[in-house]
Amino acid sequence: MPTTWSGRALTGPAQVPCFPKARPPYGANRERSRPASNTEMSKKILIISPTPSHPQTAGNRSRILSFAESFRSLGHEVDFVCLGMESGDEQALRAYWGDRYHSVPYTRPRNRLRALRRRAGRLLGYDDWRYTCGVDDWYDPALGEAVQALHRARAYDTVVAEYVFLSKVLEGFDGQVRKVLDTHDVFTRRHERYLAEGMKPRWFSTTRAEEARGLARADTIVAIQGAEAEYFRSITDKEVVTIGHSVELSPLNGRDVVPGRLLFVGSRNVINVRAVELFMDKVLPEVKARVAQAHLAVAGSVCDEVSDHPDMVKLGVVDELSQAYACADIVVIPMSLGTGLKIKTIEALGYGKPVVSTAVGAEGLEPWAGSAFRSVDHVRELGATIVDLLGDPQRKARYADEARRFAREWNARCAQGIERLV
Repeated sequence: MPTTWSGRALTGPAQVPCFPKARPPYGANRERSRPASNTEMSKKILIISPTPSHPQTAGNRSRILSFAESFRSLGHEVDFVCLGMESGDEQALRAYWGDRYHSVPYTRPRNRLRALRRRAGRLLGYDDWRYTCGVDDWYDPALGEAVQALHRARAYDTVVAEYVFLSKVLEGFDGQVRKVLDTHDVFTRRHERYLAEGMKPRWFSTTRAEEARGLARADTIVAIQGAEAEYFRSITDKEVVTIGHSVELSPLNGRDVVPGRLLFVGSRNVINVRAVELFMDKVLPEVKARVAQAHLAVAGSVCDEVSDHPDMVKLGVVDELSQAYACADIVVIPMSLGTGLKIKTIEALGYGKPVVSTAVGAEGLEPWAGSAFRSVDHVRELGATIVDLLGDPQRKARYADEARRFAREWNARCAQGIERLV
């Protein structure tokens, strides 16, 4: 039976339908460019995450589930512990993971010193005090207790902690267990990126020293893209490997394309909302002046947060993400802020769609800009590039072909990285 620590389940209502549609249950085969399993070398792996794998409503959830499936495709046994920092679809989680799913309710630790620093930061205008956290400020000790109970029962060979702010859980394992930290992002002074864009900082931000302290708890640090790997190597002497996000290879026919349809896919986070607003304000008018039928289709929970517009089609949370991509003429990534690897960019390339992105949206993919997709330095430069592609069907088709080729090669590299990891 699935485990619920302390007899309590994850909070939050079930969210159906999922976005994209829920993947097949544990053990089902999926088409990915990964090596065949080697059951003779099977290991027991535990993934510990602050966010659920289901529903698939955000890029980090796709990353976590893809990571798990990569291990499974190699023949390893994978358990999943979810610390209830976010609500999930409990029914889908239990259906997918079965008795390998274990939930741990979350209680945010109280830190009076931290609260005083934040208050002083607001009064004095000192952003470091106001927005930076200690690496363990979000860590709930109940997680360590739950994980150690599982380890005593199952004797894991490898444990993977998702995000540096859960790295403390690795301290409970001895040298017989391989300890892996899947970082997702660089969190050193992350709040400064938001402030530079005139936005209130969100999520987690810490100092260089605190991030280094978290990294030091792992045997191996996983970076999602090369630039972040180099940063981690500058603050730790631990092994750092780069493993991107593998994507589904889903070729689409061109019969369903709606001419002039530009597509953006995203969750409801403030960065995605800002991207849509900038695109509608700064880019789409320029495109429509040259291509009258141009319009933006938006898919995902970001639809709940953006204003209606006559040139916007809100697809909402869709059952089959492939349907949204099939209708797209071009996929746009108008990001002005963000860290890590943009899962939405990789995902669109996996569907074989022509992609036009800002440099921020293409972080980690720079070597392929100009071949697998188009990239511009700033949001305001997107319009001319989109118009150029809409007016050149042959060039658009070449980018679609190169996107498919890139996705196959990318998945192969990801598979090799996972194989080396264990």
